[in-house]
Order: sequence, then C-alpha cells, then structure tokens
Amino acid sequence: MPLSGDLDTPTPPESDLPDLSAALDGLEPRDLLLAVSGGSDSRAMLELVRDWAGDAAGDLLVATVDHGLRPGSAAEARCVAATCAGLGIAHRILTWTGWTGEGNLQAAARAARRDLLSELARQEGRSAILLGHTRDDQAETVLMRLGRGAGVDGLSAMAVRQRQAGCLWIRPLLGQRRDRLRHMLQAREISWIEDPSNEDDRFLRIRLRQAGAALDALGLTVDGLADSAAALGSAREVLEDAALALGHACLSETVRGEVRLAHDSYSAARTDSRLRVLSAALRTVGGAAYRPRQEDLARLDAALLSGGPALPARTLAGCLVRGRGGQVEILREPARLPDPAPADQWWDGRWRLADRPEDAPDRLVIGALTAAGWRDFAPDMPSGPDCDRLALEVAPAIWHDGKVIAAPFLAEAAGQPTPWQIVAHPRRSSVFLRLTPR
Repeated sequence: MPLSGDLDTPTPPESDLPDLSAALDGLEPRDLLLAVSGGSDSRAMLELVRDWAGDAAGDLLVATVDHGLRPGSAAEARCVAATCAGLGIAHRILTWTGWTGEGNLQAAARAARRDLLSELARQEGRSAILLGHTRDDQAETVLMRLGRGAGVDGLSAMAVRQRQAGCLWIRPLLGQRRDRLRHMLQAREISWIEDPSNEDDRFLRIRLRQAGAALDALGLTVDGLADSAAALGSAREVLEDAALALGHACLSETVRGEVRLAHDSYSAARTDSRLRVLSAALRTVGGAAYRPRQEDLARLDAALLSGGPALPARTLAGCLVRGRGGQVEILREPARLPDPAPADQWWDGRWRLADRPEDAPDRLVIGALTAAGWRDFAPDMPSGPDCDRLALEVAPAIWHDGKVIAAPFLAEAAGQPTPWQIVAHPRRSSVFLRLTPR
C-alpha cells in the first residue's frame, strides 16, 4: 500500500477540511453504507465520515467490491476489512464473478458494483450508499462524454445526492480535489492502496489523467469543467421535473409489471420529456441499467406518435411494445426473459416468492409462466376476450421439477384465491422511481 509521492499543493489545516453535514443532512451513521476500495478517495471519505459520525462511528457499515479482475484484488479487499476492524467498523466484502469477457468491461463492472451495493443496503437496512467521487472525477467524466457527443444528461454533473431505483446514493466529496484529500491522509499518516489499473492507458480516463498538464494549458481545467457540469446539471433537473410530470399524466402500471401509456397525453408533450418517459418505462420493464441508444429510442417514439394505440408490436431493450385496448402497453419480451432462478432470489431483477403453503415442496424455482407451462398447469383458466394471454405468459410463476405448480397472477386474472404470493422488488419495479432520480 504505497503512499503517494510529494504533492504540489499545500496541506490544508484540519480546520479547513470538507464539511459533510450538508451532503449527509437528515441521516444518522446507522443509515450509511460506505463503498470503500482502499484508494485515496474512498479512504479519505471513510476518515471524514468517521469524523462526522463521532462517537457513533461504530454504527457505520463499509463494503468493498472485489471484481476479481486483478490478482491482488482479493488481498486489497481484505486489507480494507482489516482497516475497518481496527477502527471498530463493520465491513463486508462483495465478490463479483459475472464477467463473461464480452462487452464493455468498465460498464459491466459499474453495473455489478451498483447492484451488489444496493442489495447489501437493502439487506442491512441502510438507506444511503456513499461513494468517493471527487471534483477530479467530475471533470474527467465531462471530457470523456464530450468526446462521445453527449447531450445535457451526459455532460451534466454527477449529483451529490441522487435517488436511483429506490436507493439514495451520496457523493460527499464531489466538491473536493483529489490532491487535497491525499494531503489530509498524509498529514494523518494514513496510507492508501494504489490501484495498478490507474496506470493502464488502455482506458480513456487514465489517458485523460496523464494529459492533465496539457489540458490545463489549453484552459480545460478541472475546476472549469466541473463548473460547466454543474450548470448543465441545473438544466437537467428542469428536464427531469418535466418528464416526471408527464409520467404521472400518461403512465400507469399493472400488478404483473406492465407499463401502460396514454397516447394523447404522451403525444402532446415535448420531445425530450417523451424520450425520458419512454426510456424509464423500457428500463423498468426490461431491467436495463442504461437507457437505449438515442437513435433506437427516437425511432420507437416516432412509431408511437404515428401508430398510437394501433401500433403493431415491436421490440426494444428487452421489451415488447404494442397497441392494445385503446392504449400502448410495454411488457417483457418473451425471447429475452432470463432462465428460472431459485424462488427465494430475485428473478428478472424484479420478482421473488414471498409466501407459500406450509406443505410446499423444496427446490422451487421462479420463472416465466410460458405458454407451455400454462397449458400443462391450467389449460382452461382464465378465458374470455379480456384475457391478456401474452402478458400472463411472461409473468412470473413457481415451478418444481419442470412443471408449474403455482401461478398467482394467472389465479388473480381468473378471480381465484391462492396461498402463493410473488412480490415485486421495492426499488426496481416502478417506472416512477426511474423518473425520480433525485
């Protein structure tokens, strides 16, 4: 765990350290889960949050995500665990084993980290997750996204506090420079872990850090870029508020997880609001971590405007979008459904078995009902012109030894009571949570 070398900026006095009270307003130490990798930013965050917590610091919870992508990552996680043990703070190591070698590694790692942390927060009753992003990270992100032709959302600032999928994410150090935080650690004789991937110039973020002096000479300073991001962040908030208002006007949700869209309200709105609402609905139903590509989203929006409730079925982002019964419905695409999972785990990111009869067998799994499962389980239930067979076929059911033994949503559609209960994930199942990022 080598310390950084000499730094160019003076060491701030202890009285001049960041005040976290605004970022953590309304929270207690027992509410917090800190994501700490052991690098200088997150290690400084741990130290400053301990100062803020005072005598209640022992109520904090720290987690380190081991992505398993480098030989030393497990040892680094254990090092953070040992540090926390010495401080009297509980620590958890979260291990990711989901990298397949395909796609964008950094995006996949970010999504895995978010899912692991949010699930731990839910299990431990923590209402807020703290991340160690700094002002330097803010500026680097703006430059990276500028090169990709990003719009307002991409170029606007990361928020200090952001509610996403039902969880409050806080970046208490977002206004601080990395060098300042490292000076604080050195003054307290606290070491940190130097991640060797921070020297890997295959990654654009690392190349931007290495080009820092040249960028400063061109006037592209960290502070200037971060200030621009903050200004665009204010503009984004106005657009998000407009999209939320449109969502309340035109969207509704069913207990099975479909989203329905009132065409008249939707088509009368501005383009930006429509695309935000449509993206939120697709991500809620399809489970994607990020919005669809802009061109794909715009193409579907144009089809909705022209086709409305008569829209022929089409697919995007794991969803099937169709006109039905005088409105537009967004439901799960059958071909993109995941394999069944143990019934006590979240299937498709949204559904889990919550209640069962006392005599229910073991080794239950949860998965889509499917047409074949419905046919074997209850071929005559329900029936009639109002029966939405496709929506029921993609709805979750309980399987045992290759056969459906319970289909609560099918029973509900038929008006029949059932002792089985499948519940939706409290943070991933509402489109309105997707539309309420703050």
